[in-house]
Amino acid sequence: MAVQSNYARLSEVLPESAYLGSVRYINYAKDVFDMGNLFNYIVAKRVSFAYEHELRAVIKSDNVKSTDCVPVNDQRGLKVIVDLKKLIEAIYVSPDAKNPFRGVIEEITRTYGLLVPILQSGVNAAPAY
Repeated sequence: MAVQSNYARLSEVLPESAYLGSVRYINYAKDVFDMGNLFNYIVAKRVSFAYEHELRAVIKSDNVKSTDCVPVNDQRGLKVIVDLKKLIEAIYVSPDAKNPFRGVIEEITRTYGLLVPILQSGVNAAPAY
């Protein structure tokens, strides 16, 4: 299962203290980036994952307002409360998922008032040529 969102939606639901960036997919053997900026390490990922079009968000713990986040894991992590109705555009289920699984996802989203499309992923579909 995967959720679909976008930069604007994620930016809207995160606290102001969040740093948000698109992942840069690189070949670690030949590509370089500014190693003086720690955020570059966070938004770099192997080029083989480029199909993901991933966003990453980071919140420095010393910038956190108590209303934004709740410490978890013995203060080593933060639980960020977000409005899923604003964040999620659609939910994709595996192309191999059977109807009972999709039905469970539909029931959960209905129960919590998350009225978004539940779609079967076409990642395994034959090419259209």
